Amino acid sequence: MERYLSEKGKLKEVLPHYEYRPMQLKMAKEIKHALDKEKILVVEAPTGTGKTIAYLLAIIEAKKKTVISTGTKNLQEQLIFKEIPLIKKSLFPNLKVALMKGRVNYLCLRRWKNFIKNPTFDWDDKASVFSSIEKWVTKTETGDRSELIEMPEDYPIWWHISSKSELCFGLKCPYFKECFITKMRQIAASSDIIVVNHHLFFADLSLKGVASAAVIPSYEAIIFDEAHQIEKIAADFFGFMVGANRIYDLLNDIKQKLSKNKRKDWENNLSGIERSIKYFFSLFPITEEKYRLKNELITDDVKDTTNNLFNQLDQLSARLHKEKDDEEWVFLEQRTKLIKEELEYILFVQDDEYVKWVEPVGENVIFHASPIDVSLQLRQNLYSKEIPIIFTSGTLSVNGSFSYFKKSLGLDPDIDEVMLDTPFDYKKNCLLYLPKEAPEPSSDEFILFLIKEIKELLTLSKGRTFVLFTSIKNMKEVYHVIRDQFSFPIYIQGEMPKTALLDRFRKEVSSSLFATFSFWEGVDVPGESLSCVIIDKLPFEVPTDPVIEAKIEKIKNDGGNPFFEFQIPRAVLELKQGIGRLLRTKNDKGVVAILDVRLRMRGYGKIFIGSFPSFPITIEKKDIENFFNRLG
Repeated sequence: MERYLSEKGKLKEVLPHYEYRPMQLKMAKEIKHALDKEKILVVEAPTGTGKTIAYLLAIIEAKKKTVISTGTKNLQEQLIFKEIPLIKKSLFPNLKVALMKGRVNYLCLRRWKNFIKNPTFDWDDKASVFSSIEKWVTKTETGDRSELIEMPEDYPIWWHISSKSELCFGLKCPYFKECFITKMRQIAASSDIIVVNHHLFFADLSLKGVASAAVIPSYEAIIFDEAHQIEKIAADFFGFMVGANRIYDLLNDIKQKLSKNKRKDWENNLSGIERSIKYFFSLFPITEEKYRLKNELITDDVKDTTNNLFNQLDQLSARLHKEKDDEEWVFLEQRTKLIKEELEYILFVQDDEYVKWVEPVGENVIFHASPIDVSLQLRQNLYSKEIPIIFTSGTLSVNGSFSYFKKSLGLDPDIDEVMLDTPFDYKKNCLLYLPKEAPEPSSDEFILFLIKEIKELLTLSKGRTFVLFTSIKNMKEVYHVIRDQFSFPIYIQGEMPKTALLDRFRKEVSSSLFATFSFWEGVDVPGESLSCVIIDKLPFEVPTDPVIEAKIEKIKNDGGNPFFEFQIPRAVLELKQGIGRLLRTKNDKGVVAILDVRLRMRGYGKIFIGSFPSFPITIEKKDIENFFNRLG
C-alpha cells in the first residue's frame, strides 16, 4: 500500500492537494491483510483519517468483488460521486462500480402497467406530477425516482408503482428482461465494487433464498462503513411488521386484478375483511409513544376479532388458490398467507428471543416483532459465509475497548482490531466545557438552566454553533425563549428540509442551528461556521422504549448489569458522534459544551470522558471567552 499512500506514493504524484497521512496508510495495510487472509477486522478510524480512500485501495489491491455498505445516503454519494471517480481517473480507469438502492427507489413496470389501466387518485390534485411520470417512464434508463425532481418525497402514487420484494414475480414476470431491478442487478454482477446502504444490505440478507426478492449479487468481501449503526438496522430487518396498510395494499391489488378481469363476485368477501381490519386495529390504543404488546392487551374481544379476521384471510387464500389463469394469483395467495402467519406469530406465539411491540401511526397501529439480540441472526446469515468482513467507523470503542461493539454483533472477542489515533490536535484546537454547577437533567429546573447556559454560550461563540438536543421538547422550549434575543439567525430542525437548513447554516457564518438526533451524525460542516457544539445532556435511550426495555430485561435475566453493559456503551457511542461534528479538518478549532452535571459528579462519567479525544477540560466560562478571543 506504500506505493499509493506513502509520502512519495502515486497519490502524491497524481493529486496536487494530496496529504500524507500515516494512519491512512496503516488502515489500508490492515484491511488489505484482512482481505487477503479472509479475516474479520474491526477498525476505528476517526474523522480526518481518510478511511474511504484507504479501504478503496485495499479492495482494489486485494482483487475481491466487494460490497461496501454505508449508513447514510451522504456517504453513498461521497463514494460514488467523489472518492471513487478520483481513484478511477487517477489510477484505475477500468474499475467497475455499481450503486444499488433499495427496491422502493425504482419503478416496477408491471405495477405501472396495471396502475395506468385503472388510476386511483384525484386527477385535479395529482395530474401534473403524474403527467411528468408518464413522460419519464418512456425515456428513463434506470427507473430511479431520484430522476423525478418535480415529484414530492411523499407523493402517494409512487407507493402503488414502485418495486417491492413481496410483489416481485422474478423470472415469471412478463417484464423481467426490461425490469429496472434486473438491469441494476446485472450491472452490479459485472462490477468490482457494489455500493449499497445498510438498509438494503440487511433487507437483502434477510431475503436470501427467495430468488425473486434478493437483489445484491454474490460477492467475496464486505466493508461496513459507519458500522456503529448495524445493530439497530439489522434488528429491523430480522423482525416482522404488520400494519393495516399492508393488508389494505393486498386487498387493493386483488381488486385491481379483479377489475382488470371485469369480475365483481368477490366484493362481499373483500369488504368484509376491510370491516374486520378497521375494527381489529381500533382495539389497540393510539398513544404518543410505542409500547410493548403485553398479554393484558390480548383481550377476549381481540381474540374473537382476530379469529374472525384469520378465518376471512383463510377463505381469501382458498379463493385465490382456485384461480389458475396466471402467476399473479399465486403471489397474491402467498402474500395473504404470509400476513396471517406473521400477525399470528406477533400476537400469539411466545418467543423469548423476540420483543413484540406496537407503533402508533396516525389513526392506526403497526405490530412489530424484533429480535432482542441480533447476534444469532448475524452468525447464521452473515458470518457463516466465511468471507472477509471489515467493520469501520469513527465511533466503535468505549473507553478504549471494542468489547461492547463485538458482543452486540456476536463477533468473536479475539478477532483482529485496530484503533487509529486521531490526526487532529485536540489539545491545541479544542476545549471541552462542563458546567461547574447544574441541576440534574431530571429536575424541573433543568430547562431554565439550559436556557441560561445556551444563551451565554451563544453570546461567547457569536453564533457559529450546533445546539444538539436529546429531545424535541427541550429543543423547542429553549428555541422559543431565545430565538429573538440575538442579532444572528437561529435555525431549528424541521423549519425547512435538512439539506437546505445545513446550506443556510454553512453560508451564514454567524448563525446557529438547534437540532435533535438526526443531526448528531452524518453532518459535515467544516470551517468557522461551526466553532461550537453544545449538547444538552447525556444521550441515554428511553428505558421504556419496547426494544430497549426488552434488552435491559434480558441482560438482567442473564445475570448482567444492563446499565454498564448496555446503556452506558450506547450513550457513549452516540455522544462521540455528536462531539465528532466539531472538528472536520486539521484547521478547524472550537468548543464542545456538554451541559450534563453527571459527567463530573457520577462515577460513570469517567467512562464517557475516557472515550473522548484528549482535549483540555474547563468548568469556567472565562476560559471559553479566552479561547474564542484567540480565534478572533
